[in-house]
Amino acid sequence: DGRAAVVGGRNLADSYFMRSDEGNFIDFDLLCAGVVVPELAAHFDAFWNSSFAVPVQALADNGLDAAARQASFDRLSSGTADGPAQPLRLPIGPMGPTALMVADARVFFDTPEKTAGQGGQPFVLPVASLLGDAHERVVIVSPYFLPSETGLERMRAARERGVTVQVVTNSLVDSDEPLVSVAYGRRRAALLQSGIRLFELSSERLHQRTPVGQSLGTSVGRLHAKLG
Repeated sequence: DGRAAVVGGRNLADSYFMRSDEGNFIDFDLLCAGVVVPELAAHFDAFWNSSFAVPVQALADNGLDAAARQASFDRLSSGTADGPAQPLRLPIGPMGPTALMVADARVFFDTPEKTAGQGGQPFVLPVASLLGDAHERVVIVSPYFLPSETGLERMRAARERGVTVQVVTNSLVDSDEPLVSVAYGRRRAALLQSGIRLFELSSERLHQRTPVGQSLGTSVGRLHAKLG
């Protein structure tokens, strides 16, 4: 009904819902209400109605009719013993108006035309410009953190103004994109020397010390969230 929206980097696969025995992605979802919802709805519609979007049946068909597909979905999502790994279950507070954080929010996104090399400036440019508006703290969460020289300079400028800059990303051992991690590693020293605080996800420590890690079972946990 256009009153709320859920946004995040989560894809539709077992590994994004803690149901894979081989490896899972740790992600964030945001429940949003207010003036950002129409913008998010327009963004969704732009992709859904784009010529680049095709029905899933055009890519894969398991041969089941609608009733059989629904029954299979119900079984796999029920968390019963005959299904895949149990879903992540963490304590979540009551969802109501008092549970939402009231804050200013802005929506940035790339257009579907970016796939064809069109669509104007990338959304990362206006997002990066927000570094210049920060007064106290900037927290960047990215599984594939690879700052450009311009981005590094903006983070340095923020630090010189006394702004705390924190980055959460994957460690090399837990990244599913090792080439990105290697490139990021070449900038690690410069980031630290600039006073930027780096936090690299370690699935080994995650398993030992946190409820999220314990819910992963024997699987690997990789960061997949993107927040700024």
